[in-house]
Amino acid sequence: EHMLPDKDTSFALMRGAQARGHECLHCLPRQLSHVGRELDAQARPITVSDSPPHVALEDESRQSVGAMDAVFIRKDPPFDLEYLHLTQQLDLVKDRTFVINDPRGLRDANEKLYTAWFSDYCPPTLVSRFPADFRDFLGEHGDVILKPLGGMGGVS
Repeated sequence: EHMLPDKDTSFALMRGAQARGHECLHCLPRQLSHVGRELDAQARPITVSDSPPHVALEDESRQSVGAMDAVFIRKDPPFDLEYLHLTQQLDLVKDRTFVINDPRGLRDANEKLYTAWFSDYCPPTLVSRFPADFRDFLGEHGDVILKPLGGMGGVS
Protein backbone atom coordinates (compact mmCIF):
# COMPACT_ATOMS: atom_id res chain seq x y z
CA GLU A 1 0.00 0.00 0.00
CA HIS A 2 3.01 2.31 0.22
CA MET A 3 4.49 1.68 -3.24
CA LEU A 4 4.99 4.69 -5.48
CA PRO A 5 4.72 3.51 -9.09
CA ASP A 6 7.08 6.15 -10.48
CA LYS A 7 9.79 5.75 -7.80
CA ASP A 8 9.67 2.31 -6.19
CA THR A 9 12.14 -0.28 -7.46
CA SER A 10 9.86 -3.11 -6.32
CA PHE A 11 7.20 -1.77 -8.65
CA ALA A 12 9.64 -1.66 -11.58
CA LEU A 13 10.86 -5.20 -10.88
CA MET A 14 7.32 -6.59 -10.78
CA ARG A 15 6.37 -4.70 -13.93
CA GLY A 16 9.40 -6.22 -15.70
CA ALA A 17 8.62 -9.74 -14.44
CA GLN A 18 5.00 -9.46 -15.57
CA ALA A 19 6.09 -8.27 -19.02
CA ARG A 20 8.08 -11.49 -19.32
CA GLY A 21 5.11 -13.65 -18.36
CA HIS A 22 5.97 -14.30 -14.71
CA GLU A 23 3.40 -14.41 -11.92
CA CYS A 24 4.23 -12.19 -8.96
CA LEU A 25 3.18 -12.97 -5.40
CA HIS A 26 3.33 -10.73 -2.35
CA CYS A 27 3.70 -11.57 1.31
CA LEU A 28 5.13 -10.00 4.43
CA PRO A 29 7.74 -11.64 6.66
CA ARG A 30 5.09 -12.36 9.29
CA GLN A 31 3.23 -14.46 6.70
CA LEU A 32 5.95 -17.11 6.54
CA SER A 33 5.87 -20.38 8.46
CA HIS A 34 7.83 -23.57 8.29
CA VAL A 35 7.87 -27.15 9.48
CA GLY A 36 11.39 -28.53 9.23
CA ARG A 37 12.81 -27.13 5.99
CA GLU A 38 9.41 -26.73 4.31
CA LEU A 39 8.75 -23.00 4.17
CA ASP A 40 5.27 -21.74 3.30
CA ALA A 41 3.97 -18.25 2.66
CA GLN A 42 0.46 -16.86 2.94
CA ALA A 43 0.86 -15.00 -0.35
CA ARG A 44 -1.36 -13.01 -2.68
CA PRO A 45 -0.98 -12.72 -6.44
CA ILE A 46 -0.13 -9.10 -7.22
CA THR A 47 -0.44 -7.23 -10.49
CA VAL A 48 1.05 -3.78 -11.03
CA SER A 49 0.14 -1.24 -13.68
CA ASP A 50 1.35 2.16 -14.82
CA SER A 51 -2.22 3.47 -14.70
CA PRO A 52 -4.55 3.62 -11.68
CA PRO A 53 -5.25 1.49 -9.83
CA HIS A 54 -1.53 0.83 -9.80
CA VAL A 55 -1.71 -2.32 -7.67
CA ALA A 56 -4.22 -5.17 -7.64
CA LEU A 57 -4.04 -7.94 -5.06
CA GLU A 58 -5.96 -11.21 -5.31
CA ASP A 59 -7.00 -13.56 -2.51
CA GLU A 60 -4.37 -14.97 -0.18
CA SER A 61 -3.43 -18.64 -0.31
CA ARG A 62 -0.74 -20.86 1.15
CA GLN A 63 2.21 -21.28 -1.21
CA SER A 64 5.29 -23.47 -0.91
CA VAL A 65 8.32 -21.19 -1.06
CA GLY A 66 10.56 -24.16 -1.84
CA ALA A 67 8.52 -24.81 -5.02
CA MET A 68 8.86 -21.22 -6.30
CA ASP A 69 11.32 -20.35 -9.05
CA ALA A 70 12.58 -17.27 -7.24
CA VAL A 71 12.04 -15.11 -4.16
CA PHE A 72 13.06 -11.49 -4.20
CA ILE A 73 13.49 -9.94 -0.74
CA ARG A 74 12.20 -6.38 -0.75
CA LYS A 75 12.05 -5.37 2.90
CA ASP A 76 13.04 -1.90 3.99
CA PRO A 77 15.33 -1.47 6.99
CA PRO A 78 15.62 -1.59 9.92
CA PHE A 79 17.48 -4.80 10.34
CA ASP A 80 15.51 -6.02 13.34
CA LEU A 81 14.60 -9.45 14.75
CA GLU A 82 11.83 -9.89 12.16
CA TYR A 83 14.38 -9.24 9.40
CA LEU A 84 16.88 -11.65 10.97
CA HIS A 85 14.22 -14.36 11.22
CA LEU A 86 13.20 -13.74 7.58
CA THR A 87 16.76 -14.33 6.39
CA GLN A 88 17.06 -17.47 8.53
CA GLN A 89 13.81 -18.88 7.16
CA LEU A 90 14.80 -18.15 3.56
CA ASP A 91 18.11 -19.94 4.19
CA LEU A 92 15.99 -23.12 4.48
CA VAL A 93 15.00 -23.02 0.79
CA LYS A 94 17.87 -21.28 -1.00
CA ASP A 95 19.21 -24.61 -2.29
CA ARG A 96 15.84 -25.17 -4.07
CA THR A 97 14.64 -21.66 -4.81
CA PHE A 98 16.68 -18.81 -6.22
CA VAL A 99 16.66 -16.28 -3.35
CA ILE A 100 17.60 -12.75 -4.39
CA ASN A 101 19.38 -11.26 -2.34
CA ASP A 102 21.16 -14.10 -0.57
CA PRO A 103 19.92 -14.16 3.05
CA ARG A 104 23.44 -14.54 4.43
CA GLY A 105 24.59 -11.52 2.43
CA LEU A 106 21.74 -9.46 3.85
CA ARG A 107 22.82 -10.38 7.37
CA ASP A 108 26.54 -9.91 6.79
CA ALA A 109 26.61 -6.79 4.60
CA ASN A 110 24.88 -3.83 6.23
CA GLU A 111 24.28 -1.40 3.39
CA LYS A 112 25.95 1.46 5.24
CA LEU A 113 28.77 -0.36 7.06
CA TYR A 114 29.80 -2.57 4.13
CA THR A 115 31.10 0.43 2.19
CA ALA A 116 34.10 0.51 4.57
CA TRP A 117 35.51 -2.38 2.52
CA PHE A 118 35.62 0.02 -0.45
CA SER A 119 36.79 3.17 1.33
CA ASP A 120 39.29 3.97 -1.45
CA TYR A 121 36.32 4.49 -3.79
CA CYS A 122 33.88 6.21 -1.41
CA PRO A 123 33.69 9.68 0.10
CA PRO A 124 35.21 10.01 3.58
CA THR A 125 32.87 8.27 6.00
CA LEU A 126 32.60 8.34 9.78
CA VAL A 127 30.68 5.85 11.91
CA SER A 128 30.65 6.87 15.55
CA ARG A 129 28.55 7.43 18.66
CA PHE A 130 30.71 10.29 19.91
CA PRO A 131 29.50 13.88 19.27
CA ALA A 132 33.08 15.20 19.31
CA ASP A 133 33.94 12.88 16.41
CA PHE A 134 31.12 14.43 14.36
CA ARG A 135 32.22 17.98 15.17
CA ASP A 136 35.81 17.17 14.14
CA PHE A 137 34.67 15.42 10.96
CA LEU A 138 32.42 18.35 10.02
CA GLY A 139 35.29 20.78 10.69
CA GLU A 140 37.61 18.79 8.43
CA HIS A 141 35.18 18.08 5.56
CA GLY A 142 32.65 20.92 5.58
CA ASP A 143 29.26 19.73 4.39
CA VAL A 144 28.28 16.27 5.64
CA ILE A 145 25.32 13.94 5.37
CA LEU A 146 24.16 12.24 8.56
CA LYS A 147 22.44 8.85 8.30
CA PRO A 148 21.37 6.45 11.03
CA LEU A 149 22.75 2.94 10.50
CA GLY A 150 19.36 1.29 10.83
CA GLY A 151 17.07 3.66 8.95
CA MET A 152 16.23 4.51 5.35
CA GLY A 153 14.52 7.24 3.38
CA GLY A 154 15.05 9.81 6.11
CA VAL A 155 13.50 7.62 8.79
CA SER A 156 15.55 6.36 11.74
